[in-house]
Amino acid sequence: MANKSELVLDIAGVLATNFSPFFWQELSDLSKVPYEMLVNFIQESSSKLPKIRISD
Repeated sequence: MANKSELVLDIAGVLATNFSPFFWQELSDLSKVPYEMLVNFIQESSSKLPKIRISD
């Protein structure tokens, strides 16, 4: 099996923050994880990732 390079995009800043508050509330309810804990996780995760901008 050949090694493949992977590109990981800032999911916490690009994808996860694009979800509505309703999504996070539903996830909180279904997972029994406090809503505030989910929001804090997303904010902390996003702030720890390197920010790289690529121009056209």
